[in-house]
Amino acid sequence: MRKAKSLGRYLLAGAALAMIAIVPSGASAQAPATKPSAGRKECGAAAQTQRVALLIGNGGYDGADWDGLDNAANDVERLCDVFAQAGFRVIRLVDVNAAAARRAFDEFASLSASADTALIYYAGHGFEFGGENYLVPVDAPRYASKNGLAEHFLPLDALMGAARAKRFNLFFLDACRSFDAVVELTDLDPGGRDGSVGTIGLPRGGKGVVFYSTVKGSPALDDAPPEADAISPFAAAIAKYSATPGLELDQYLKIVARDVEERTRPVIDPAQYPVRYGQFREDFFLMPLASQALAPQPQGAAGAADAQNRTPPTRPAAAPRARTGAIRSAPGALLMAMPQTVNLLAGFTLDRLGTEDEPYLVADLLTRASVPALVSAAQANNDPVAQYLLGYMAEFGVGVPKDLAAARTWLEKSAAQGHPAGQLELGYFLRAHAPAEAARARELYELAAAQDYAKAKSHLGDLLIVEARGERDPAKVAALKQRARSLFEQAAAKGHPFAMFALGAHIGETGTATAMLDALAAKGNREGDHWLCELAYFRNELAGAAAERHCTRGASGGFAGSQFLQARRFADGLGVPRSPREADYWARLALSHKELDPGRRALLASIVLPERATP
Repeated sequence: MRKAKSLGRYLLAGAALAMIAIVPSGASAQAPATKPSAGRKECGAAAQTQRVALLIGNGGYDGADWDGLDNAANDVERLCDVFAQAGFRVIRLVDVNAAAARRAFDEFASLSASADTALIYYAGHGFEFGGENYLVPVDAPRYASKNGLAEHFLPLDALMGAARAKRFNLFFLDACRSFDAVVELTDLDPGGRDGSVGTIGLPRGGKGVVFYSTVKGSPALDDAPPEADAISPFAAAIAKYSATPGLELDQYLKIVARDVEERTRPVIDPAQYPVRYGQFREDFFLMPLASQALAPQPQGAAGAADAQNRTPPTRPAAAPRARTGAIRSAPGALLMAMPQTVNLLAGFTLDRLGTEDEPYLVADLLTRASVPALVSAAQANNDPVAQYLLGYMAEFGVGVPKDLAAARTWLEKSAAQGHPAGQLELGYFLRAHAPAEAARARELYELAAAQDYAKAKSHLGDLLIVEARGERDPAKVAALKQRARSLFEQAAAKGHPFAMFALGAHIGETGTATAMLDALAAKGNREGDHWLCELAYFRNELAGAAAERHCTRGASGGFAGSQFLQARRFADGLGVPRSPREADYWARLALSHKELDPGRRALLASIVLPERATP
């Protein structure tokens, strides 16, 4: 539900959500020159395409029963072109009533049945009642009876049922998420089984991925810098990264979420942060991978295409060990010799590389440079940062096909030049794919840490804590922990959040850890909240007021661990009233993350409610 103009000129769209559901079976946003016209429009590919999309933007409510939404039409107008560029045949509808929406659902169900991928985007009002979610057409009344809901409103199940593609069905939903009442039921019994009208919940019965533009009960902005009065920050982020080839959906969702958070942080506190729900088994790319695979030509790279199914090659003999101790040049400096790549790695400083996760680094890089340009920088210019990033991309299949042999080749080249990012990432690689080389992996950790590289210090410290747990000699245990403490302190001072947590959890410096993480959280960085939530769990303090604040913010910020702990808090009544429904909500969000610890995943099985359960 849209509120009156507030927060200056930024319009608060009453805690809207946006959703992508996936069922396996770059350009910046600009305001349309004129307001998009009501009715139907098509964009994009020919009728025979295997990708089809239906976009519905309902903003032209009468303002009496339902507040108008200025940017709903702008969003679908912009995304019509965005999804067309990604190979979709797009049908765009603006300001549709209930009858038109139902006809559109039926038409799209027939169209999508023969497609490989179907996408539906809805922007407008919505609500939940009695365990069912409803969307609001432009002719919906404000007052209705319980039995009249299906007549005047659109069940979310009907929208989701319209996508019948053979492999992937995607849903973007931008509907109301505030706790304010959005429809008034004339025969509502607040104390009855159905309860009251609420915000849209997670869909039941679907198997896939759901991506919300904000967590329930939190506001979502209708516009924010730099697209003020033009397009929503969520739609802007979708548009910005949709043209990036090779961002698998898991990575794409994380990048979009962080972009929305950064756009809205100057306007609202806490910032808007999209959250995802559900998993899928196949990789999905909104913009498919470029056809070009990595083709490095240094030692040992030949025949790398099938490397996923065989043991990685041994380290090339020509990689000089004497050059692995220090950086030979500043990050990106070798690129300066070529004008066409002069800005390719601008801003990729050691401090940034040492504190920021690789998926975000790579996404930023791919929005400003092509893979061939990066390969040229890595190979022709011998730039160690480009080599490190290409190695990571090839190892995990980000922006390029997964290729372990190519990944090792690039990482070896970066490490051979003494770059700490390449050394650490090669150490990761060896521990994951070449366990027989564990000793060399440990040496690489040491080399990277010796160059004041924050990530390396954090992870080396963590490795020392693990070694201390298996050591029986008290003197050796003390020495290992003392060195780990020093590494954590140095990494924390450079801004690495995990190191701050580790000081409290592994070293016992709870006061120091709490103060540093509190300072991080106070700046709007919800990773600080997440690690404070984890620290509360580690200290058995989940029932405390601090855990309430930080677990809520960490879970709302999309952190799997905080979502797990939030589910536990509501399931067990730790500092909050016991609520099976709230526990179920957070448990299902946590289970959506591939990185969730298997032990934690098993614990959540008893928290998730059966389908259609509405306690």
